Amino acid sequence: MLRRRASQPATTPRRTVVVCALGAARFAVPADRVVELAPVAAYTPVPCEDPANLGMALHRDRLVPLVDLHPRLGLGRAGPAGPPGLCLFVRSDAGEVCFPIDGVVGLAPATDEGPGLPVLNLGAWGGFHG
Repeated sequence: MLRRRASQPATTPRRTVVVCALGAARFAVPADRVVELAPVAAYTPVPCEDPANLGMALHRDRLVPLVDLHPRLGLGRAGPAGPPGLCLFVRSDAGEVCFPIDGVVGLAPATDEGPGLPVLNLGAWGGFHG
């Protein structure tokens, strides 16, 4: 005989962020926006006034904008010196975009208080908040 469990109160799911490394800097990306972590061997530069917009990468038969986060983090260097290498593919409000990164540090709960890490604002093509 099957018995029904007493209904449990609904809990609000904790938001999780993916913590990424770019040199000595650390930043976070909302985990629900991450599409994939994959190597990118090459990209096609596209002229643009914003030095953070590096060009387009061909990935899985799709052209994806490649954005350098160094200027956004105040690291001074604009653009990878060679092939981008490891890239984080995310869903922004404007579509999919990828960022060259040095690695993924791990997952963490998102917090609204404390010094915390800068969180990538995917509605602003690589701006930060927090």
